Amino acid sequence: MQEWQAGIHYQAVASTKYKTNQVIIKAILPYQAERAAAWSLLARMMEDGSDHIPSKAALEGILAQLYGASLSVGVQRKGHFLEFVMASQSVRPSLVQMPDLMPAWLNLMGQLWFEQESLALATPQSQARFEREQAFQLQRIKRMSDDKRRLVVQKLYQELYRETPDNALANLGDVARVQALTLADLAKAHREICQEAQFYLVSNGDLTDSDLIKWLEGWSLKGRQADWDYGDNYLALDKPLSTDNLGQLIEEKVQGQQANLAMAFAFPPAKSLKERIILQVANGIFGYLPVSRLFTEIREKQSLAYAIHSGLDFHRSFALVRAGISPDKVGHVYEEVQAQLADLMASLEEGDYLEEVKLTLLSADVQSRDYQHLETDKMIAQDLYPDFDLSTDYFESVVRALKAEEVIACLGKWRLVGAYALVGGKDERTLS
Repeated sequence: MQEWQAGIHYQAVASTKYKTNQVIIKAILPYQAERAAAWSLLARMMEDGSDHIPSKAALEGILAQLYGASLSVGVQRKGHFLEFVMASQSVRPSLVQMPDLMPAWLNLMGQLWFEQESLALATPQSQARFEREQAFQLQRIKRMSDDKRRLVVQKLYQELYRETPDNALANLGDVARVQALTLADLAKAHREICQEAQFYLVSNGDLTDSDLIKWLEGWSLKGRQADWDYGDNYLALDKPLSTDNLGQLIEEKVQGQQANLAMAFAFPPAKSLKERIILQVANGIFGYLPVSRLFTEIREKQSLAYAIHSGLDFHRSFALVRAGISPDKVGHVYEEVQAQLADLMASLEEGDYLEEVKLTLLSADVQSRDYQHLETDKMIAQDLYPDFDLSTDYFESVVRALKAEEVIACLGKWRLVGAYALVGGKDERTLS
């Protein structure tokens, strides 16, 4: 990754592997709940047009003229940081005999990213767009809260971060902050992503470094400084792992016929890539893969869950188990998940099962890298984590050399720190 000016990074990877060109533009600043709300709404505004693109329909028409180019704008929370991301793919011009395609495509992304001055001018048109997208954003948050699978995780996070409630929030902020937004807040958010944030411009396909530099020069970007370290990026739990009674199950009665359970198993922050890979293998065995303990024992053999799965969150340093179950089985599944973890540590050994898990993860890693957007994402990740070797060869070498005792040692550091269940029934909250 090269630095064009302070805080402005770019890289073009030449490739004919795909039929499309891919560009990702990313801005990164420290997370603030108000910033998350504003950035998420700004992303919706960008997908709706710019100063010279009056509507989403007009934007879709331009994308259609660019031989069906795709475009997405969104916001992601990564621990203590917030990322504003624009991603687009366009067919390679040589395949469709359209030599002017690439300049027009790049110009469109620049227009959407930079030409949002109407936010600061507060024109009637921009005010109407703002009010419409704000209403849609509030509806989106409500729909997400109506999804019990999402809501149970949100409730668990709120319990884990009672003393630091902003740490429980994701990329959208919350209803109160979205409702409080004004056009002036969005104008400020736009200045942040253009003038203050760490800025990344990366591509995969026909584009060259010269093309990216020309684009940067054309939009008059200026250098910016940052005094934060992206590598040390962990959201600490409110209570230390040594605290008594961590992991107590909380049940909340809700309308519906099903129960949803979420459990968080904390582990020490994984500061090296090898530690993260070992955690991936451990989680694959525990609950991530179809051959995992949670799936084969709790779902398949005992039929205790409609669905059960565990995933890793490295920025929160815990494994999150989610399960859809019958309301009368909540306590049983809560206990059984813990029992399976204990039994796994007691029984895991070298042999065919561990090798099967390794091969499954290796195959998934190879397949996941055969996507253009993931290749492009990895370019930015490598710059943010310069000490990590993100190559397939390194991943394979660590996985193949991994011993059962290392996986057991890893799982032995896991501690249940929270459990929450939404249980079909009357609307009341109880402790189990």
